[in-house]
Amino acid sequence: VHVHLLPFKIGYEGPARVSSYFIAEPLDSNDGDDSNEVLQSSFRGRELKGRKIVLPPSTTGLILLEPDIRQERQFSVTSKFNQFTYWNREVIPSTRDNVVKWMDWLSVSNAVHDEVELPDFEAETQSDKV
Repeated sequence: VHVHLLPFKIGYEGPARVSSYFIAEPLDSNDGDDSNEVLQSSFRGRELKGRKIVLPPSTTGLILLEPDIRQERQFSVTSKFNQFTYWNREVIPSTRDNVVKWMDWLSVSNAVHDEVELPDFEAETQSDKV
């Protein structure tokens, strides 16, 4: 599944032939680094520039289906993904964008919340005292 995060809301919910109409092409780049490749496209005449963002290894993206509003709110997973394309209007996505910062935060958060083995912690604090 190809996931796109667009910089606007589309007033439509339902099936669409996205792969037939939303074509992303590489923006001319001479660095040869595909992991940092900038993409270009357009939507309703507006220029878009994007980059693929890979989720951290411990993270899985989910596409959820919302039930009928008359039912209890229990979502069902329709697809999973490990990367998505993040788009901006006319501007190449950068490390200053909130979405990119959020991805960095996932890595920091995982490190902060990792379990620390008590013997390792005690050994480190003892070596600091010497």
